[in-house]
Amino acid sequence: MKKLNKRLGKKEDNSVHSKNFNHSIQTNGSYLQKKSQLVTDLLPSLQNVRVSFDAASADTYHQIRVNGQWDQLLENVRWLRKQIDQVAPKCELQADYVVQLGNYKEIPAFVELCKELGIDHINWQKMWNWGTWNQEIFLQNNIYDSTHPKYPELVEIFKKSGQRMSLS
Repeated sequence: MKKLNKRLGKKEDNSVHSKNFNHSIQTNGSYLQKKSQLVTDLLPSLQNVRVSFDAASADTYHQIRVNGQWDQLLENVRWLRKQIDQVAPKCELQADYVVQLGNYKEIPAFVELCKELGIDHINWQKMWNWGTWNQEIFLQNNIYDSTHPKYPELVEIFKKSGQRMSLS
């Protein structure tokens, strides 16, 4: 980068707020307010903030994200939406949702929750087996796989929710 900037006659800018970079943060949302100064300092340089939800209700959240605090997540996302609106209106607030057997029926409710929270975009994601489960349990939960017996039901839920299924 130094050589390219030198050839272009540009001064190098390695700061967080450089216009030469697009930054993103992906978070589970737990510490957004606890790290409020850091978050508000970074927001003007961020293209987006992605918050992982994987649920539309406290019960499902607690099953999928063991030890997660649903009410705290919602409070933190509402706070983040206000911060983005105040200091970084070009920053997009996104929600990540890993679709699986334990949460796929909540997709319509999650779409509505995202509207209420002011989420700009939902990233529907497939499961990946990072060694968390043995292969048999992973295949049972991986409803986003077109060979899963409940996959047609998932397709219908996406259609009825007005959502497009992602390939990622």
